[in-house]
Amino acid sequence: MKIKSPFLAFCFAAFSLSVTGQVSVLKSLEWGRPATLVRGTDSSVSAPSFKGAQFPFLPESNVPAFVERFRLPEGHRLEGVELSGEKLVPLTDADRILLAGEELPKQLTPKVEVMFENGRPWAMVTMVPFTFEPASGQTMKLSEFRLDILTAPEAASAKNERSYALNSVLASGDWYKIYINETGIYRLTYNDLKSLGINVNGLNPDMIRIFGNGGRMLPEGAGSNRIDDLAENAIKVVTASPGVFAQGDYVLFYGQGTLAWNMNPFSARMEHLKHPYADEACYFVTIGPVAGKRIIDGAEPEGEPNFYSSEFMDYRVHENDNVSLIKSGRKWFGEKLDFYTRTFTIPSFQFTEPVANETALVRYGLAGRSLAGQISFNILVNGEQVASSSLSKIVSDWDYVREVTTTASFVPGSSKLDVQVRFNPVSSTDLGYIDFVSLNVRCRLKFQGGQLAFRDPKTVSAGRITSFTLDSAVEGLEIWDVTDPADVKFIQPLRVGNQYTFKRSTERLVEMIAHDNSGFRQVKLGEKVKNQNLHSTGNYDLIIVAHPDFNADAARLAAAHNNKGEISAIVVPLPEIYNEFSSGIQDITAIRDFMKMLYDRGREAGFPKYLMLFGNASYDVKNRVAGNSIFVPTYQSENSVHQVNSFLTDDYFGLLDDGEGALNAAGLLDIGVGRLPVRNAEQSKVVTDKILHYLGNPASTHGDWRNVIVVPADDENWNTHLNQAEKLINSIDTLDPVYNIDKIYFDAYKKQSTPGGGRYPDVNREIVGRVEKGALLVNYVGHGGEVGWADERVLEISDINAWTNYERMGMFFTATCEFSRFDNPLHTSAGELVFLNPEGGAMSMITTTRLAFASSNSNLNLSFADTLFDASSHEIPRLGDVLKYTKNTNGNSPNTRHLTLFGDPSMRLPIPQHRVYTTSITDAVTGKPADTLFANSLVTVSGEVRRVDGTLMDGFTGVLYVKVFDKPSKVKTLGQHPESFVVEFKVQKNIVYQGKATVKDGRFTFTFPVPRDIDYSIGNGKISYYATNGFEDAHGYSADFKIGGSVAQQQTDLTGPEIRLFLNDTNFINGGITSENPKLIAYLFDESGINTVGNGIGHDIVATIDGDSYDGIVLNDYYVSDLDSYQSGVINYQYFNLPDGDHTLTLKAWDVFNNSGQTSINFTVKRKIILAVDEVVAYPNPSGADVWFRFGHNQFDGKFDVELNVYSSSGMLVRTIGPERVISEGYTAGNIHWDGRNNDGSPARAGLYLCRLMIRDRNGYTSGNTVKVVMVR
Repeated sequence: MKIKSPFLAFCFAAFSLSVTGQVSVLKSLEWGRPATLVRGTDSSVSAPSFKGAQFPFLPESNVPAFVERFRLPEGHRLEGVELSGEKLVPLTDADRILLAGEELPKQLTPKVEVMFENGRPWAMVTMVPFTFEPASGQTMKLSEFRLDILTAPEAASAKNERSYALNSVLASGDWYKIYINETGIYRLTYNDLKSLGINVNGLNPDMIRIFGNGGRMLPEGAGSNRIDDLAENAIKVVTASPGVFAQGDYVLFYGQGTLAWNMNPFSARMEHLKHPYADEACYFVTIGPVAGKRIIDGAEPEGEPNFYSSEFMDYRVHENDNVSLIKSGRKWFGEKLDFYTRTFTIPSFQFTEPVANETALVRYGLAGRSLAGQISFNILVNGEQVASSSLSKIVSDWDYVREVTTTASFVPGSSKLDVQVRFNPVSSTDLGYIDFVSLNVRCRLKFQGGQLAFRDPKTVSAGRITSFTLDSAVEGLEIWDVTDPADVKFIQPLRVGNQYTFKRSTERLVEMIAHDNSGFRQVKLGEKVKNQNLHSTGNYDLIIVAHPDFNADAARLAAAHNNKGEISAIVVPLPEIYNEFSSGIQDITAIRDFMKMLYDRGREAGFPKYLMLFGNASYDVKNRVAGNSIFVPTYQSENSVHQVNSFLTDDYFGLLDDGEGALNAAGLLDIGVGRLPVRNAEQSKVVTDKILHYLGNPASTHGDWRNVIVVPADDENWNTHLNQAEKLINSIDTLDPVYNIDKIYFDAYKKQSTPGGGRYPDVNREIVGRVEKGALLVNYVGHGGEVGWADERVLEISDINAWTNYERMGMFFTATCEFSRFDNPLHTSAGELVFLNPEGGAMSMITTTRLAFASSNSNLNLSFADTLFDASSHEIPRLGDVLKYTKNTNGNSPNTRHLTLFGDPSMRLPIPQHRVYTTSITDAVTGKPADTLFANSLVTVSGEVRRVDGTLMDGFTGVLYVKVFDKPSKVKTLGQHPESFVVEFKVQKNIVYQGKATVKDGRFTFTFPVPRDIDYSIGNGKISYYATNGFEDAHGYSADFKIGGSVAQQQTDLTGPEIRLFLNDTNFINGGITSENPKLIAYLFDESGINTVGNGIGHDIVATIDGDSYDGIVLNDYYVSDLDSYQSGVINYQYFNLPDGDHTLTLKAWDVFNNSGQTSINFTVKRKIILAVDEVVAYPNPSGADVWFRFGHNQFDGKFDVELNVYSSSGMLVRTIGPERVISEGYTAGNIHWDGRNNDGSPARAGLYLCRLMIRDRNGYTSGNTVKVVMVR
């Protein structure tokens, strides 16, 4: 069969091909077990599924679909698709049960949608793989097919190049803003100009100019017809004396407000559109340098009238924005109705002489919520019911309300119309909401003073010339044609008695306004505008759009990128974008259109690549919520009442090919977009410092944590999350097995019952501890919300805030629900806190911001892994490119759109760029090759650090971190919930040896003992490597050796390990005081080596507090041997949230011959230790300029706000620095910098200065100390 695509789009004609193109693919659908589609936190349903199935119709339908994209030849148009070679198989009994009630297609019909990515066409194919087979009379499912996508060459044509001004009009001259709140004729007086700051002395009226594009919402489709930069508006200047603008003179101009009315081309009714982002329109006033544009007479159409009109369509609307029902989406609702307040009376609408017996229209939008039954609304006009609408009851978890928007007609009985909305509930809990009520009333075209705006949709027709008659005309009446608001024309009417007649061409709707030189509206005066010129912006890789509050930190980021030289970056202040691209008012499309300009100019050269949005957003873009804060807005969906289909997305700003962005932000991303969700200067500095820290790749951030991926997976839902985690891990392992993957599957840990519900304390400890220790990627699969992960609260805000892994921060990917809902101004989500944590957390996140489906999240997760961990590419992708690929391969669903990148989209994850290889494994005693590592043997491993091309890095000298793992072991889940069944999975986490070795000239050798406790069965082990020289790093693995069995060895070591314990640092005294988050430091020594295998036979390294062995912590993975030694090493382990009081910590360890050693240490926890500051050190001292300060304190690894005050020897305050955030290193903190200058910037004179530090800790305690500094010149 041949099926034409329902949607055709045309490619850019990059070149012309002379033959028909065809993309052919043969596909097989591997049907398997039903998929569990998890919906929200406690709802799931199963559906038939095949490998790679997507569910794009959720939540309305659970039917799977084949969804894939295919590259089309450039310069071709889509002709259609052909489906052939179909092989069908019958539905199973389970399929029939799962598909009961679903509407399945009668035939296979692939839907093909052509989309563009960076100007290159792709065919997005969606097909429901079910069909009705007439021969059998049954519905069948598709198992194999051939798909041919047919294309044909386009005729060679010029590229669609849009013209942009090379410079903005704002680039030079003096500019002043004025604001208006509704559409009409405005007067700008002599005093207004003077108050703006314009020099009116001797002002030439000819030089007065007004620019602006009105207040209409910008079109959302990229490349739509719109005004570039700012248009000059035609104005009328009224002066008493020609050539002189003096007191009493004024300027008239037509201003277009933010409430727009458009004629519906199908019904000819006038429909309103309220600007979702702004309530005021803005215009720009300037003087000269050339004469301004003036209103002139408009040309009257030639020919006789063929239509006559003495009426016009008048309109009114009532619409208030009082509440966002689900705090999502752009639609706000007005008045609320309920069981006790059932009627709302809208303030009276007054019309001028409605035409007798002429039908009027009432158009209204309403919403209602009832769990009990069908509710209804009545619309009454002057007490008579003119319309009624019903809404069925809510039956889905996803619909908060049901909506209706419709129109009814009536005949108005008077010029005053009183409209009421009556709510008819069926239960006391039912609710109703008014969105809007609007009226279209035909009135006599009769002037009654002031201003009269009019238009007549009945006049619109091809070739039509209409004669208009305006009644009750007065002397001096002016009529303006304002169809083009920037190019207003005078209409010259013919007066006959008290009527004016005039002709206009009405092939399109003509908008006009009459006035009698009275009733002009008054502007609101604004501010002077600094010169700017975004239209002259050149090609950059990274565009940083920053709210003014964060410009300084944005500039630091751009400078760092530019200095590094890999990425060119520029900071663009958000208000400047609004000025040049949305006429000075907030409209998110201005950001997209600015990026579109840069893209159209630079796409062929590959610019721009990335967009960073510097500042948080809010679902309330108009500051209606008390305490609201909005910095850089995001796209909110039109749907504002459905918990799943309502979404936010930053993708909108990266949909840059023509036509993209409309239809609910449809299209393929052309650039990578990221956001820094900060709300204040402190958060801005925190995230900027984080990015700069990792951009610099300092040696302090190097470590084998860069080899670690952590995958926590939720329980329940028929093991859906565990299965998805296993699929993800298998994909990563196939792409690059170098990574050590830590599986934290909840149901493999014992669940405890508490008054607050089930809890997994061991899971919580594993997640918190693993993040603290460092991981390249934490990839969570499961339920979640704004306050943490899972119903069992395995990750909570208190855990997140306690992390101090600043030097070991990787990325979080959260395949969960709304963990990072960043647009709630009154609540900081858990995901945001992970990113904003000043002492750690994550350096970047790809994270969810709304409710999501597990099936869709799983597909996104697999696409994410495909691009991030593809070792064959030999290039570490940048985060924006990772997200771009992830989204573009998964369609346009809300589930895809709301996935958001927190962080710099131009950065890479700190994946080591070079590789480590094993060259030999030998028996350390005999020197012979050892293909099997036996228990009780001593093994020597040698290897090399190489570049990705395989060549030796003979200049690489540094340290190798090595982990030797025993073979994988099998673990079973516990089946602790009816929807969690027992399943077996593999882990490789038993550590035979963990240590460090010296790398010299690219080569290394190390020796280690194989403990007696290994699993004696033979299987493949793994050696994991990480190497660093402080500047570059490398990683690698070896898994082509066996481990198991044993060799006989005479045991001469009968003594267990020696252990020394400390808390926080080595100065800790037994019985000392610590905070609730102490760090355990343990030094171990044994001549035979320490046992870290942990095969569950009681020979683990275990720390217990107060003898509680149940809550003992296994520390095998935290022990690291000293450099080039297997006999000694150290454990560093961070405790969190210990209770107040006296405690005893006991550590027990074993050597490789299973001799044990044990040591204890006593300590007291005080949660709020009163801050004490001891010696302040200044260096250099004396100094000729710069001085740095450090101070000692009693709060280990604390964070402080520090203020430095510098006093002269006479006691005069000469400099204040801070407060600034300082993160402690143990019991010492700094560096606070004084540049040797006074507050006014002048150099401090030579002499003695008293420098006092005032320190405030996280609990609000303050302390201080002073140091003397000598300044020499």
